[in-house]
Amino acid sequence: MTEIRPKVPNIPFLNIGFHNLNLNEGKLIFQNGEKHEIYDVTIKINKIIEVFFKIKNTNTQRTLYEMLRSDQIEYFDLKFLYEDYKIFIKDFHLNNNNFSLNADGIENIFSGLGKKSTFTKNIFDESEKVNVWTLIENISVSQNIIKDFTSLNNFYLKSKYTHDPTFSEVHKLICGENERCDDFEEGICIFNCDKAGQLTEKIINQQNMRRDSFNQFKDVEGYFFYDDYYSEIRNKWDKIIDDLFVLLSFYSSKIVHQRICIIKQNDFLEIRIEPSNYTNLNGDCIFSENACDLYEFIESSYPNYHDLDCCDFDIRLLIHYFVWIKNQFYTETKILLGSTFIEALKAQYYGVEWAELFKKLDRIYNSEEVNSRNALNIDTEKIFKHFQYKIFKLFNEIESQHIDNFHGDEKYKVRMIFEDFRKKFFLHTVVYYRNKIVHRGNITAERDDLIEILDEVKNLLDREYNGLRNTLLHNLYENYLKPEFQNNSVDWDDIDQSILLERLIELTLLELLKVDCLLANYPKFHINKTNEYINLFK
Repeated sequence: MTEIRPKVPNIPFLNIGFHNLNLNEGKLIFQNGEKHEIYDVTIKINKIIEVFFKIKNTNTQRTLYEMLRSDQIEYFDLKFLYEDYKIFIKDFHLNNNNFSLNADGIENIFSGLGKKSTFTKNIFDESEKVNVWTLIENISVSQNIIKDFTSLNNFYLKSKYTHDPTFSEVHKLICGENERCDDFEEGICIFNCDKAGQLTEKIINQQNMRRDSFNQFKDVEGYFFYDDYYSEIRNKWDKIIDDLFVLLSFYSSKIVHQRICIIKQNDFLEIRIEPSNYTNLNGDCIFSENACDLYEFIESSYPNYHDLDCCDFDIRLLIHYFVWIKNQFYTETKILLGSTFIEALKAQYYGVEWAELFKKLDRIYNSEEVNSRNALNIDTEKIFKHFQYKIFKLFNEIESQHIDNFHGDEKYKVRMIFEDFRKKFFLHTVVYYRNKIVHRGNITAERDDLIEILDEVKNLLDREYNGLRNTLLHNLYENYLKPEFQNNSVDWDDIDQSILLERLIELTLLELLKVDCLLANYPKFHINKTNEYINLFK
C-alpha cells in the first residue's frame, strides 16, 4: 500500500484552548530568582496575553502592592502546569488598572500583561530534527498553494485552504494509474469495501483535523513551514522569519510579526505565542492580494532584503515608515512621515556626512553608485512627470509658448535649461518640504512656496552654468519662467505633496527590493507588474 503523505505536514491539532485557561496554581519568579506560589490563575491569550492570579503570602502581596503605588516598573516570569503542558510566560508586568487588595491582605487579584508565552510538552534535544510551522494571520493566502522557495532551502508557504488528496487521487495511489475496479463511485473502490471504508474514514478524519487545527487560531490564513535541527531555530531561523514578517508588513501595509510558532517531532511539542499588534492598522495594500503573488513577492524581495540588511542598510526602518504613512488619515502627518523617510534614506547612503541634501538625493536617485552602494538609478524627471503632472505640464507649456523666440544654438540651450529645471524641480520640492518642516516647523503649502522652489533651482543652475549660458538662464527665468508661474493658477496643496511623497516611498522600496509580483490599485498606468511599473521611471 502506497503511503499517502503530503510534502508539507498540516498544522497538528493541539487540543488546547488558548483563549482562556484556568489553572489551580503556578509560580511567580522575581528578577533576582526569588519564587512565590500563586493560585486561581486565569490566562487569556488573544490580542494581548493577560494573566489574573491571587497570592496567599502576605509579604509578597505587600511587595507587589508597593510596586504599583510607586509606579515602579518590574518584569516577572510566570510558570504553570496545565495538563501535559508546561507554560512559561516571559516578561510579565503588573497592570494597576485591575488590582484589588483587601484590608486583611488575604483576598486579592493581581493582573498583568506578558510579552511572550511558551507551551511545551517534553523537552527537545538541541540536536533533534523538528518540524516548524509559523502561522500567518490577516494576510490573504486564499488560493490552494504549496510553494517552496528557491532562496531558502526546505522552506515552504502553504495556504490553509490547500486540500488533502482527493478520493480519485487516493484511488490512483492505492490501485494504480490504469487499474480499473469492478465499480468506482465517488472515489470509493467498491470491490474492497473494507479498504474503501477505512480509506474514506482516514481522509475524512484528516480533513476534519485540518479544519480543527486552523480553527484553534483566529484569523490564520496560512503558514511558513520548514524542518531543521532544534538548535538552528534560535541560531538561524528566528532571524529569517523575523525578516520575512518585516517584508509581510510591506506587502500588507500593516505591522505584522511572528506571533504563533509550533515546533513538533513525535511526542515533543513547543508552542510560542506572542500578542498581536495593538495598532489595528488597515493600510491600503499596493499589491495584488493572493497566495501566488505573496509567494512571488517574498521570492523576489527576500534575497535583496537580506543583502541590504547584511551591509548595515536599515531597510527595516524604511519599511516601517512606509507602513505608517499608508495608515495615516491626516495629510499633514503623511507629509511629516514622508519627509522623515527621506532623511532615513539619506542616512543609509551617507550617514552623517555633510553636504547639501539636494545633491545627496540627486546622486541616490539619478546615479548608478553612491558611496560604494548601488543607487536607485531612477530618472527624477520621469517621477516629476508622473507624480506632479500639473506643474510638469506648466513647464512644457511655457517652453512651447516661447521657444520660437530663440534661434539656432540658443534654441538648443533653452531646451536644455528647461530640461534641467524639470529634472531638479522635483527633488527641490522634496527638499524644500523637508527643510520647511525641520527648520520652520511648518507643513502647510502656500503659493509662494512654488516661486521659492523655482528660485532655488535657478540659483543652483547659476552655480553650474557660466558665461553666455548663464546670461541666457537669467533672461529666460526673469522674462518667461517666473512671470508665468506667478500668473498661472497651478493647483498646489498639501494633498498633492503627501501623494507625491507616498508614491516616492513606494517606488523607492520597490526598486531597493527589486520586487517582482502583481500590483493593485494602479489603474492610472494600466500596468500590473511591479517591474513594468519601476521601468516607467528608468
